[in-house]
Amino acid sequence: MRLPYPEAYSYAQVLAEVIRRDNIVEEQKVRLAACSDFNLYDAFATFVRFNRSYIDIADLQTGLDKLGVYKP
Repeated sequence: MRLPYPEAYSYAQVLAEVIRRDNIVEEQKVRLAACSDFNLYDAFATFVRFNRSYIDIADLQTGLDKLGVYKP
């Protein structure tokens, strides 16, 4: 069965729009997947040394030095 030209053209437009939107969604998913997830645990891990459950002033200074914030 063949559709008349106006209907076939309308279906083609709708299909093109669905594909365009699907491409946008995929691009956003790739962009989000590339983002790092930085949370409180990651922030703490930046400063803690020796796998302790606390940080002291030396840990804080070393961590800030690694970030380029603190220069002794």
